[in-house]
Parts: sequence; structure tokens; C-alpha cells
Amino acid sequence: MHPAAAIEDGKIQRIGDEMWTLWFFPLLIGLVVVGIFGGAACYALAPAHRRPSIAKAVTVPFGCIGILVVSLVILVSIAGWFRKNDTQLFAELFGFKPTTTEDRMLFDEFGKGSDRQIFMRAEPSSEDRTKIMKVTRARLFENDAMPFEVAGAQHGFSWWVSSNENDLNYCKTTRILNADGFHGWKDFRILECLDAGNAFPASANAGLIYVAASGRNE
Repeated sequence: MHPAAAIEDGKIQRIGDEMWTLWFFPLLIGLVVVGIFGGAACYALAPAHRRPSIAKAVTVPFGCIGILVVSLVILVSIAGWFRKNDTQLFAELFGFKPTTTEDRMLFDEFGKGSDRQIFMRAEPSSEDRTKIMKVTRARLFENDAMPFEVAGAQHGFSWWVSSNENDLNYCKTTRILNADGFHGWKDFRILECLDAGNAFPASANAGLIYVAASGRNE
């Protein structure tokens, strides 16, 4: 999908990213309530000689919260093991490993297969920049950065290209290149920031590049 048409997908993704807040807090409150009633029931129904202290009964709701928190930490850790790092995402986009260090790259990824989307901002090394243009055979598409800007805003990116000259990510001069079909991607757009902008005023790499790719053919 072209970034200009990614607005609705952006809304869907943001809803998906925020869905956990819809169930986490109700579940947390529910566990606290269950813990309070469970502790009260254990205290009230236990025989007098085996009745736990009030202090022990009070720990029940906190134990329920602890179980939830520990479970979430485990799930997040497992998810992190399977999530690709920036170098791997770069290779998925372009088909080769970069010489650019990860501190010069930012990525976000969504979906699988035909729903796959990857967004990238990078200040590539001269070697990587030359190789990207060579392997993608990207051709000039347009100079209007608005489709990229809108797509990034809909996904909530704080690091995406901006046409606002007061924005940290402002890029004064841009050109957009079309590389549809490259490396199995249905839609593949490269935006070149021809000046470094406010983010990298001393850049020696002719500014930044942004990539929006979607529709992986696997």
C-alpha cells in the first residue's frame, strides 16, 4: 500500500497498539476486587483457630496484582526475543546487511506477509546509500513529502519526516523515489531529505532517507 493510502491502516494499527489499555486496567481492577473479596472470604469462613491474620488476608489482592505484573513482564520479554533488531529490519527491506550502525537507524514494523509494513528513517553511510540506490533501481516519483508525513502522523511516529520548519524532523528539500516490486515488496517508496534538516545539521551523508514499504510477497 502506498503511504498516501496508509491513513486507514494507520488508524487500525494505532487502535491495535492501544488495545492493551482497554483490557489491562479493567483486568487489574478486577483482580484487586477478586483479591479483596477472596481475602475477606478466607478470613470470614476459616475456623477461628485457623483464621489467618488480617495482615495475611490483606496480602491476597496484592498477590493477584503481582501475578498479573509478572505475567506481563514474561510476555514482554518473550516478545522481545522474537522481535527483529534494526539491522535485521534493514536487511529485510533491502536484502543486504548495512554498514550503518543502529544508532543511525529508526524502524517500526507492523503485520505479516501481505499485511507487512516497515517504516524506516536512517542516516546511512555513503556505502549503504550508494548500494540502496543501486539495488532498488529507484526512480523519481514526486517531490511532495505530504503522503509520507501523513502516514507517519497516523502511526504516531515522533521521528518521521515533517514539513513544519519548527519541527525537529523538518526537511526543507525532498524527493520521493519509487521502487515498487523491489525485494518482494508490493509498494516501496524512498524519501530522500536533500538537506540534513534540524535533526542532523552537521550531517556528512547528504541528509536522511525515509522508507515506507508494504505488502510483502512471501
